Amino acid sequence: MKRFTAAYLTIMLAMLVAAFVLSRRAMSGELIAMYALVICLLPTVTAWGTTRLILLFRPMREFDAAKHYSIYLPILGICAAVFTIMLISAQAAFLKNWLPDWLYVLSAAVAATALVVLVGCNRRRPGCCLRCGYDITHSLATGRCPECGWCFA
Repeated sequence: MKRFTAAYLTIMLAMLVAAFVLSRRAMSGELIAMYALVICLLPTVTAWGTTRLILLFRPMREFDAAKHYSIYLPILGICAAVFTIMLISAQAAFLKNWLPDWLYVLSAAVAATALVVLVGCNRRRPGCCLRCGYDITHSLATGRCPECGWCFA
């Protein structure tokens, strides 16, 4: 979960820096704080909360087996952040006059994170190895998966 959120936050910080560079105007401290809150922190906290809520009701293998999926979670976080940015820009083009900025940023973060986590992860099945998915109900006494050798005890 930490690697997913860190990768998501990194991409959102890069977007924040790009927004400052591309604006080419002097900004006050209050405006910078508002940009940091709306562009960076709000989507990241929303993505973290959405992921936690999804994992509460539908546990996934990728978030349990830390060593086996070490690069997979940051890639998921990057994909979720990129999809969030795409949704924010699409919604900003159409909904800017009708909705406040924070609302469509929030909805974009929830939708993109839910889509990436639900599509990109395998559901954890009870009685199966977290690493390879093999049925380990009959090998609980050994403490190791007979298929991949992963220690689960």
